[in-house]
Amino acid sequence: MRFGLLPFAWFTIHAPHTPQKVRGILQSHSEARRFWRGWDDDHAYFEGECSAESFKFSRVIQYRNSFLPVITGRISSEGSGALVKVRMRLNLFATVFMIFWFGFLISASVASAPSLMEGLAKGDADALTILGLILFGYALVQGGFWFEASKAQDKLVELLGQALRAPQ
Repeated sequence: MRFGLLPFAWFTIHAPHTPQKVRGILQSHSEARRFWRGWDDDHAYFEGECSAESFKFSRVIQYRNSFLPVITGRISSEGSGALVKVRMRLNLFATVFMIFWFGFLISASVASAPSLMEGLAKGDADALTILGLILFGYALVQGGFWFEASKAQDKLVELLGQALRAPQ
């Protein structure tokens, strides 16, 4: 998986199993989404739903991560095996919130650009606040997303097959 500027990933797994077997493997390692999980250690690796040709999961975690990837995929037949196309993205609420967060900070920095430049030239710490908030928000999104996305990808490859292909 390549780490990108945006929290979005896609890759393809070539599974040596039939699409029905792939669906069975995914269903055996997932459970229905629950509103409250508590500290129960007896759970599947993923939660969500899996239909005949697609799935939508997220990892079951024991902590809060608003940037936990939503994992969607399509299962299709390819030769004697299956092709699993996987996409990972932020959930809608986190995406909308971060658009407003970055939009507000960037518009504030553009509106006050002359005074920001003057403050930066003088070494004014207040001028660095907006830049710091932008960098903090970006690092928070990237860290929360990619930390979990790499774990989910590793588990999917372990469950379904070894052949992994990044997008072209």
